[in-house]
Amino acid sequence: MGWPTSWRTSSTRGAAGRRQTEIAQMLADLGADLEVSASADYISITVETPAGAHRNALEILADVAVAPTLPPEEREKVREDLRAQIAGLSDRPFDALNREFYDRLYRKSPYRKPLLGTEESITGIAESDLREFLARTVVGANVVVSVSGPVDPAAIESWAQGRFGRLPAGKAIAIDARVIDGAPKEAVEVTIERDSEQVVYNTGWPTVSVTDPDYIPLRTAVGVLGDRFFFKYVYEKGVAYRSWFYQTERLGAGSAQNEMGVSPSIYRQISTEVVEDLARFTAEPIPAEELSAAQRKLISRHYLGLQTNLALAQRLAFYELSGLGIEEIDRYPVEVREVTPEEAGAAARKYLPEGRSTRVAIGKASDHQP
Repeated sequence: MGWPTSWRTSSTRGAAGRRQTEIAQMLADLGADLEVSASADYISITVETPAGAHRNALEILADVAVAPTLPPEEREKVREDLRAQIAGLSDRPFDALNREFYDRLYRKSPYRKPLLGTEESITGIAESDLREFLARTVVGANVVVSVSGPVDPAAIESWAQGRFGRLPAGKAIAIDARVIDGAPKEAVEVTIERDSEQVVYNTGWPTVSVTDPDYIPLRTAVGVLGDRFFFKYVYEKGVAYRSWFYQTERLGAGSAQNEMGVSPSIYRQISTEVVEDLARFTAEPIPAEELSAAQRKLISRHYLGLQTNLALAQRLAFYELSGLGIEEIDRYPVEVREVTPEEAGAAARKYLPEGRSTRVAIGKASDHQP
């Protein structure tokens, strides 16, 4: 189950008059696992349970969604947990990198704001803020319920209408995919000096929403780049601790970026080489065999990501929440397969323009350069 949002909740710490320990015991008795998580676009509450216990597990899920008690002592535990995660960013270099990168990449989009928040913003959140947030967010217009498994669809629909149909209709939280931060007029480079054994850095561009017609052609182009970069910098040259080239999957306008970790002594050399590789990629036709390999990989990952009932339910909920509809689960492989080298190349030139990337590096990037 999911709905659009931008913050996380402590609802599993108490709901429908029950304390966290009571909820945990009820779930354990059912053999069920329940989790609440937040992404940049939505909150997701999931429950995984044996088929025979699914009705009772769904009741607990509904209580957590619509009747969280938010006890003061549990709110403070969540607050301290978030503070600890923020304080520990220095121990998670790529998490710290992405936080800094998105802050520079976007100028208008709310995606520039860190999902964890800041020490100041977390301290300032009061119970009244949480209540107002939930009243505005947990409304009929926002909720999507998705269930996968050996269940009676009509019975599930009747249950969902009974539990969530009583919510105020409210107003859907619109994530405007038209708020697009174009690439900068010229390349941006930011270096954040820190003592570390490697330099971690992102080179990227703002792109489009998952609902945009250019999304899938661009994703196939990024897939080709990901294969090229991994083979060259990790496998062939052995100079990168890691190299990912990926496109974010956002309800609003997302991004595409190459994330790498290299030795400080070769950072300047490799980061320059990456930009040169990107320029050649957008200038040359994409070989059909490379595109085909990337397409097969994307389609394979799609199907591998649907192997469990929980994963299938989550994916269906995402597609419905995005506005693409649950039919996208079957359309997506067809759409990927139909992308031509010309379409992928055009998308790459449009969204990965030469000389207009944003690069953010963290580490001793200025020392020991060749």
